[in-house]
Amino acid sequence: CIQPPGSLLFLPSGWMHATVNLGDTVGLALQAPPTMASIKQALQRNKKDAGSLARAAAHLLRNEGRLDPADKYAKQALKADPRELQAYFIAAEVASRKSDSSRALKIFKKARKVVDQLIEDANPPVPYLANAWLLRLAFTFCGPLGEPRIGSEVYKQALKLNMRNRPGLPSRTWLYEHLEECEQIASAHK
Repeated sequence: CIQPPGSLLFLPSGWMHATVNLGDTVGLALQAPPTMASIKQALQRNKKDAGSLARAAAHLLRNEGRLDPADKYAKQALKADPRELQAYFIAAEVASRKSDSSRALKIFKKARKVVDQLIEDANPPVPYLANAWLLRLAFTFCGPLGEPRIGSEVYKQALKLNMRNRPGLPSRTWLYEHLEECEQIASAHK
């Protein structure tokens, strides 16, 4: 929907959404993280809801620091829906916290394939959301995973998608700065 000036939109807990600003915008958003009780309630309604499983994994990892249960829920979410991106990020973070960088890298490589497929399948295209996915992957490859070559490739993919879908965009954006930084890290690793 397109909101007119001065309007208010309420999204109930657990509703998926994306926001795109069509011009200069000032907005206020309040988001309360889901409680484990609300997640359990959602899972009682549907034990195979990938989004609820991923939110449970995120809650267990970030709010309670429970790695194994978080990993279990992330795996269940991916089994329920292999396109549930949040579950990939949680599973990779668990692997990273357990010092299993090779598993974290494998998980992120799978996530990249999922993002590529989501971009290809999107009708109509969702360039802003796709860029968010790509940038999160690129940042993680360049930094925490220590795979700047892959990170550079993903940044270039984000730039290409960004330029194709926003033709009036200046030729130099903050994306270029991140790409250059990642490429410098990649060349230092050679």
